[in-house]
Amino acid sequence: MKREDFLLVLASSVEGITWGADTVIMALYLKSLGLNPLTIGAILGSDIIVNTLLSLLWSVLGDAYGRKKFVYISRGIGGLSFLLLLIAPYAYLFANQGFGLIASILAEKSGDLDKAMAYRSSLNILFSVIGSLLPTALNFKGIIIVDGIVTFLSLLLVIPVRENYKGTSRVTLKISSFKILGKLSTEAIIGLGAGVLLPMLSLWFNLRFHATASSLSPIYAISEITLALSTLFSPILASTLGRIRAILTFSPPWNGRPKITSLKINL
Repeated sequence: MKREDFLLVLASSVEGITWGADTVIMALYLKSLGLNPLTIGAILGSDIIVNTLLSLLWSVLGDAYGRKKFVYISRGIGGLSFLLLLIAPYAYLFANQGFGLIASILAEKSGDLDKAMAYRSSLNILFSVIGSLLPTALNFKGIIIVDGIVTFLSLLLVIPVRENYKGTSRVTLKISSFKILGKLSTEAIIGLGAGVLLPMLSLWFNLRFHATASSLSPIYAISEITLALSTLFSPILASTLGRIRAILTFSPPWNGRPKITSLKINL
């Protein structure tokens, strides 16, 4: 793999650490600040909405003026937001953004996109396992500081990469690929259930069973490992059962990040 491809793969997959850690601790951290479950749910739900809109904004601006500069802006805001989260819980609304732009640069530059995306998926899961295990060693604030460092690291990894794409110099919201989006919409529907359940699951375990972040950490790590195994063996299942039958038989994993690596859509 080329050096620039490797840097982009690493930059876009290292977010797995923040994902794995925050899925375990974020709701519990907000509870430790004295917030009630309704307010916690509002913050975590609004985070998804805000960062979806911001991702759209950065994508539109990146297409118009080049993507790399907006990686710097979005990742800089994200890293700063994690650090501000230590004193202001609503800063979390702006913490998770900008990774899609890094993936766009990777798609544009990579000579072997299939291999690059496979490495990206595998590393993302590996980093998620590491992130899920952080509560066994660090307290809430220590993990949030790690989140900020990881976010800034993803920015630094992009700096040596030369961007070939110069942009169209024209801002437009027109989407010409609704047909393609329709074919990919099944994974978006999965996200509806995941968005309702996952951010609050650790809080439910805490309120119902008095579970702590450190006790939940191994369970979440095992979940990530099972996801890694299902991803690894999905091509084998697809070749044995057929792609559609394999997808219907082995439903996407509960953690909300389905990775159907064997499904290819003819566009």
